[in-house]
Amino acid sequence: MWDIILECFRTAIIALILYFIWKIGKERALNTQKGWGYILAGWSLILFGSFLDITDNFESLNWLIIVGDTETQAFLEKFVGFLIGYVLLFIGFYYWLPSGAKKIDRIKKEFVSTVSHELRTPLTAIYGSIKILASGKLGEVPSTAKETIDVALRNSERLTLLVNDILDIEKLESGNVNFDLTNQNVVKLINESINANSYYGEKYYVRYELNPDSVSANINVDINRFMQIMNNLLSNATKASPKNSTVYITVTKNNKYVCITVTDKGHGIEKDFQPLIFQKFSQADNTDTRHSEGTGLGLAISKELVERMGGKIGFSTTVGVGTSFYVELPEA
Repeated sequence: MWDIILECFRTAIIALILYFIWKIGKERALNTQKGWGYILAGWSLILFGSFLDITDNFESLNWLIIVGDTETQAFLEKFVGFLIGYVLLFIGFYYWLPSGAKKIDRIKKEFVSTVSHELRTPLTAIYGSIKILASGKLGEVPSTAKETIDVALRNSERLTLLVNDILDIEKLESGNVNFDLTNQNVVKLINESINANSYYGEKYYVRYELNPDSVSANINVDINRFMQIMNNLLSNATKASPKNSTVYITVTKNNKYVCITVTDKGHGIEKDFQPLIFQKFSQADNTDTRHSEGTGLGLAISKELVERMGGKIGFSTTVGVGTSFYVELPEA
């Protein structure tokens, strides 16, 4: 008796699941995704097998399915109803889950991209206005308001950088970034990046030094993208370095690649954080407030840019000693 009750309960549950799958698919347009039909067919066959399982206990019901042919009924119940049902279910989820994840990821990227584009214009206007106000061009700023304006300036600058970084990573992932590769001298480019970042280094009492033994070689790169990579590496090294220290840049050759290494004398990267270093929005925990200034996108963007230009990026670190980030690009 209990067997019959449990079989009826199981069949009812399967029927309810099938109904909700069909209803949710219709309401949320999931039925248009690949694999959804297999899922419905699989659950339908499992329901069919469960119903046949119930009829085994009632001879008067057997004629509704198979008249007097228990072997055929058993075959339909076990093989068609359950085995094929579960196989179809597995195939359905195999196709549908990645399809659903891709759709969600696409919607998320579109949302982030739209919001970022909509934010960029007003943020640029706000940042520009506060910067003019802080400069004193519109009149002397009262001492009581200066601190508040400085806070607003720093935060609007950080928000602008965040929006720009989000747009950059979105363009890179969607493949909408064009590279203008030209033959350039690597030492010349590095000197330009050092000059461009010297003010940032002075702000934190950190200096940059190009190793005099660095090799002079040519590389095929997009100048603007290469400078963006160097800016990210130098700013990260600066934030990691103690005051009155030096960030060293070295250029070497490795077979047909030119290797640029940026080394700091900071705390180093903890072992638990090392696998996450190139992931988006990843920032190591650190009591130094300089580490909270970034967006956590710089290294993720740098990795994409380096790989698009045919190179690779990596790092070596020792806790308590420092970290070296290296970029290898094909020699021209």
